[in-house]
Amino acid sequence: MRGRAMSTAGDQEQDAGIIAYALRALVAGAVGALAGVALDLGTRLTGSLAGVVIGGAVGFGLASGLYVATAFRTIDRLGRRVDELETRDPLTGLPNGRAMRSWLDRHLPHANEVQSHTALLVIHAEGIDRINESHGRQVGDELLKALVARVRSCLLTKDQVFRSGGTDIAVVRPELAGTHAAEDLAESILELLANPYEIEGELLRVPVCVGLAVAGGRPTTAEDMLRDAEVATYRATTNGSGSLVRFEQALVESLTPATAEHRLRTALERGDFQVTYMPVFSLTTGEVVEVEALLRWIDEGRGMVAADEFLTAMEQTGIIVPVGAWVIQEVCRQATYWARTFPSHRPVRVTANLSRRQLLQVDFNDLVATALDDAETDPARVMLEVNESSLGDQREDLWSVLRRTKDLGVGISLDDLGAANSSLATLRRFQLDQVKIDQSFIETVMAGAEDAAVVRHLTALCRELGIITVAKAVQTEDQAERLCQLGVEHALGRWFSEPVTPGQIDELIYTDLTRPARSAAVAPTPTQTRMPVAEGPKPNLLPQRTPGENPTPVEETRSAPVVVPDLAATRKVPRRNQMFA
Repeated sequence: MRGRAMSTAGDQEQDAGIIAYALRALVAGAVGALAGVALDLGTRLTGSLAGVVIGGAVGFGLASGLYVATAFRTIDRLGRRVDELETRDPLTGLPNGRAMRSWLDRHLPHANEVQSHTALLVIHAEGIDRINESHGRQVGDELLKALVARVRSCLLTKDQVFRSGGTDIAVVRPELAGTHAAEDLAESILELLANPYEIEGELLRVPVCVGLAVAGGRPTTAEDMLRDAEVATYRATTNGSGSLVRFEQALVESLTPATAEHRLRTALERGDFQVTYMPVFSLTTGEVVEVEALLRWIDEGRGMVAADEFLTAMEQTGIIVPVGAWVIQEVCRQATYWARTFPSHRPVRVTANLSRRQLLQVDFNDLVATALDDAETDPARVMLEVNESSLGDQREDLWSVLRRTKDLGVGISLDDLGAANSSLATLRRFQLDQVKIDQSFIETVMAGAEDAAVVRHLTALCRELGIITVAKAVQTEDQAERLCQLGVEHALGRWFSEPVTPGQIDELIYTDLTRPARSAAVAPTPTQTRMPVAEGPKPNLLPQRTPGENPTPVEETRSAPVVVPDLAATRKVPRRNQMFA
């Protein structure tokens, strides 16, 4: 949207320049004509050269004065027009970000003096960018104007509304009765904007979120208020559509577009990123069959930072590329380590999630091949996972990249199958090895027959195509049992295990190897596969890791595989991380 606004402004400036040129040409023509009349008049009156000179001088003087006066008036009009273009958005007709900064500079000193509260709400309508891609920019422009009209309908006469940039609309409400009044206004705006828009006969919805900053109680400058609103808006964006985040001092340490790149690069250089693993279990045997690598940031000042907070910033800054490459290397090293340490266990695949930014790198497949070679990893033990909705308008090209990646021997997994942006056609068109069923189906599979039927038919289709099905976010034992009955093969979620360290994955694999073997002819339920936990000391036969640290798999793989005896009767396993033990 910002590009559209700048393009329109540029066109209008060009038109203004053409008009100014025409005016100057007209005035110049008038000067020439007036000078000619003056020369002719001087010759007629005096009949001498002196008369010609005098007449010419008078004519040129009059003409020059007229030209200068006209030029000054033209320049003044053009100056006012340029000022208007610099402070007003031509698409919506709203004052722009520069005008908002100027308004706050004028208003806040008086508000500070009388201790009046002022609220700044930034409405971030990122969904319009997707509408531009899918329906064209003209539809996106009409949608933005319709959104602005709705926002205006919520406002008071004293409120100020601006297009602060891109798809952001800012509202300033001065003289607030109290701080909660600002949140009430934001919630009413979110509620109104959640309704669909009818554009060219089609109903469209625009996901929005709101960042809120309130000035009052302490002296506040325009710079302070704009920075606070930026921090709150960024957090609201990471929280997702419909979010409202009010600025608090605790958010100062969080990432913003202005600080993200430096802080994330510093974390990468210092080795502050770690990988934990979410175990995936077989619903028929209870064994660990896969582990999904999850990136964590250990911030010096804040401790463990949730991935949802920094992954968006990584995408926006491009740091996801070097960090993602490091994760793939870690995944390959871990896959080799577990294969060599537990050779008698069924192959455990290690999964790395990929971003669109990574797949756009021309050397992506070379990077994967190098990571496999350096760690001496069997490619069949590595899975690369994508979310189709994140691939954007380059979906076809990026799937072509993944097909070439699959030629290396690694598996390809599709996340959130059944979500709004994924399609069953993907199963047919692309050679997938695994799909993860969207969480929405898992949450409702116990509630009615329709979603259960969808899951049953989906698993049957995948089985025919040779694709493994995985249920995500399983929260209860009842869900796990029902999914097993519907034919889902694997599952993960908090009922099974939280994300754990590599050393704890060792523990889970060890448990698989030390319990009695069972026949897979009759699929046991999770309850049936739980074994009693015996009391007693546990022999320390697992590979040793430094507590609190990720292992160095390359070094560990040099040692001989651990021989694990049948010690199930004496092994103690924490109940929280018990799956089928």
